[in-house]
Amino acid sequence: MKKANKSKKFLSLLIALVLLLGLMPIASITARAEEIIIDKIEITGVTAPVAGEKPTYDGITLKTAEAEILGKSWLVFTGKDDFVHSASKPFESGQTYSISFGLKPKDGYKFAEETTATVNEKPATVTVGGEGNAYRSVKLTFKITPGEPEKVTLSFDPGRGTGEMEPVTVDKYRLFVLPAHDFTGPGDKEFVAWGFVGSDNIAAGDTISIGSNVTATAIWEEEIIRHVDRH
Repeated sequence: MKKANKSKKFLSLLIALVLLLGLMPIASITARAEEIIIDKIEITGVTAPVAGEKPTYDGITLKTAEAEILGKSWLVFTGKDDFVHSASKPFESGQTYSISFGLKPKDGYKFAEETTATVNEKPATVTVGGEGNAYRSVKLTFKITPGEPEKVTLSFDPGRGTGEMEPVTVDKYRLFVLPAHDFTGPGDKEFVAWGFVGSDNIAAGDTISIGSNVTATAIWEEEIIRHVDRH
């Protein structure tokens, strides 16, 4: 009877050991996959900007098989910030364009803290983002497109005030200083800022850039209502 019990215990241990050994390779593979580091991102096939031609994403290839592209966009630099350049608009002369990619690692992989990247075999800028800094943004800036930038006009409207100001012609997307007003305010109201449709008010003397013909409207102080006690 004791021998039978010992045999059963031995058999149970043997079965448990076989099951454990059978699961170990799977666990090991999973552990190894989670530790695989992506230290370089390689993107090719980007067509450089040419004035008069529309942006394209055709032919772009992510050579780094361990990652995937979440999104991509063309940007135009204003001298201060990058703004998205619509794929339906041709590139223009005298402008600085860049292309940006958002990437995430595939399951079982992660980016190195100091991930490097190339676009068309040229060094690209890498920034960290996303939950837990898991994602990467890759950007390549191209040389200024040949030629002079297009001119655009900034006109001025007195709003509730009166008077006239000559329009200002500036380079498209180039920074310039927003001038002071030359209007007469309504009553004794003080000038506050310039107003733009679809944008925040901007103070005279601030640096801005514009991408089309726009009008700046003078914003004046709101009328102060004085309450008079009548006793």
